[in-house]
Amino acid sequence: MEAAVRGIARERTVDLVVIDYLKLIQQTETYANRNQEIGGLTSKLKRFCLDLNVPGLIPHQVSSKGIAARQSKRITLSDGYESGHISQDADVVLGFNRDELFNPQTENPNIAEVDVLKDRVGGGTGYSIDLFFNKHTGRMAPAYRTGAPL
Repeated sequence: MEAAVRGIARERTVDLVVIDYLKLIQQTETYANRNQEIGGLTSKLKRFCLDLNVPGLIPHQVSSKGIAARQSKRITLSDGYESGHISQDADVVLGFNRDELFNPQTENPNIAEVDVLKDRVGGGTGYSIDLFFNKHTGRMAPAYRTGAPL
């Protein structure tokens, strides 16, 4: 993967590196446990992106059982599977929340809230942005209510 991205970067500008599924990346090193393996991967990916001077994005699955079991259904920094090293190495962590998933009677079924759970770069931890979410297409767009952007 590194060689492929570096080859593309030699030919044209790379604006973003997206790693969709960490478990598919083959490791050459041997680790004592999965936690150390994830730590090795995230450290390498961060150094790789810093070397190319390009942001990296790693979508990360959360534990819906843990969220469903508590009163507040909002995603927290610790809700991700194997999240210790991922959230530790990340400069920015975003949580996507859709009230409709846990509250079918919500007033805003097409709103996805994006919470800034961690921000080492701009200090935006705690901010939230609303997006319109089309559940039929999976597309998101700026959210508007009564003609005014949120």
